[in-house]
This record gives sequence, C-alpha cells and structure tokens, in this order.
Amino acid sequence: MTNNNLHSGTCCFLFVWLAILPGCTGSREDSQPVVHSNYIVMLDLSDRLLNREAVQADTAMINAVFNEFESTVKQHLFIRSKDRFVIRLAPQRQAGVDRNYYENLLSIDMSQVDPARKNARFREFSGTYRTTVAGLYSDAMHGRTRPSDFFGCDIWQYVNEQLGMDLKPGHHNIVIVLTDGYFDFEESQHALREGNRYTCSDFYYQLNGPGWKEKAESMNYGLIPVAISISFRCHVCGLSPKTDQLTELEKLSYFWTKWMEESGCDTTCLIPLTSTEKMKSHLFYQLNQ
Repeated sequence: MTNNNLHSGTCCFLFVWLAILPGCTGSREDSQPVVHSNYIVMLDLSDRLLNREAVQADTAMINAVFNEFESTVKQHLFIRSKDRFVIRLAPQRQAGVDRNYYENLLSIDMSQVDPARKNARFREFSGTYRTTVAGLYSDAMHGRTRPSDFFGCDIWQYVNEQLGMDLKPGHHNIVIVLTDGYFDFEESQHALREGNRYTCSDFYYQLNGPGWKEKAESMNYGLIPVAISISFRCHVCGLSPKTDQLTELEKLSYFWTKWMEESGCDTTCLIPLTSTEKMKSHLFYQLNQ
C-alpha cells in the first residue's frame, strides 16, 4: 500500500470513529441519570441561642452546607443544575421573627430558575444569604436574655407538617438540623402523647442513671414517629446536654436516632456541639459519604 493510500485509509477510520463517538457518549449518559441534591437546613431558634458558641456553630454549619450546594451546582455547570438549598425555621410561638419572610429569602431552587439566569441568580443569592442569616439571628435574639424569653421550637411539628413537602422525589435529600437535641417548651400542655411516646422531651428527665437505656427500651419511651415516604438523610448538629449526667449526650443521640429511623430516615448522623472547626470537618466528612 502506498503512503497516500495508507493516509487516506487512516483518515477514513478516524472519521468513522469520531462519528460514532458522540452516540456512544450519549448512551452512557442516558444509562447513568444525574441525581440532583436538595439541602434542607432546619433551625432551632430557641433558648439555645443564649449560648454564643451555638450561634457561631450554626453560622459555620450553614456556610459549610452552602459550600457543598455550591460545589454541586458547579458540577452541573449551573445551567444543568436542578439542585436546591433552603433554610427552614422550626415553629415557635412568639418567636419575634417573620418566618415566611426569612424562609423566602433563604431559599434557592435551581430547577425553578430560567436557564439563562441560573448563573446570575446563584451569584445574587451567594452574595446576600450571609447577611440575611445574620439578620435572622439578630431578630431571633432581640430583647431575649433569659431561657423563659423563648417558648421553645417545635421540631416535631415541622417534621410532621412540612418536611414531607420540602423533600424532593428523585433527589438526594439531605436534612441538616441545627439544635441542642431537646424538644423543650416553657409550657408543654400542647404536646401530644401516645403511651410513652411524646412530641416533647419531658420524658428525658424520667430516665436517669446507668439503667436509663434498659428502662427506655422496656417501656418503649421515645418520640412519636412521623411517616415519611421520600428517602432522606438527616444530620443533627449541635447536640448539647443540659445536665451534668455523663449519659446525657448518649441519651440525646439514642432518641434522635430512634425517632429518625422509625420515621423512615435512611441514615442519621449526629454531631455534638464542640469547636466549629471540628464540627465543620465532621459535617464535611458525613456529607461526602
């Protein structure tokens, strides 16, 4: 074969190979559909805010979650992103905060943004959300200096009434709850009870001493489960014992894990209140499992 014929044959082969390649690439993408992420940060703005470390930790955790959201959006090149980031406030009587106002400002759903504006809309949100979060915490703390100034957040009510609407089918649903782990109220008469299951944590204080877990299991103590059918993971950040009992943190972890598992959560991860760097590192590890 002459050099000219060889060159011609090689070019022909390359042309056929390049023509086939796009079709092969398309088939591979079709067989591996992209799953987008839905980040839900739920805030407990109760008397835990009197602990300055808790407020600093909350801010660090919110920023860490947003950084994960930003990374996900960029992986989808902005225009293809259908990812979502929202901040939700647990219901609380006389909270002194316009809940709907802040939840609207602190939400961005890329699937609802016109493709031509996705990059710009993301930049707008990224440039303002930190200031909005600071304003939210300032409003939540305004005029409140004692535990009795806070009625108490109803985390159970949010999970029961709203979490199902915030979860998105077909997405990686990641719920991050910023709380000390308690379901306490200044007045708990409104709380529900079914046997030894509650929507508040009054029963925590009936379980003391080294045998608390055996008593809890034998008497079926716990929180009332909520039936949630959409898959999600839950990261509970900021667990902080209110008593000096050595088993208190273990107790908080036990009842949160039990409640989430019974409510349909795929995985429950728990992070106690400690240094912000340690909490951020732990959350980063959990979010990337």
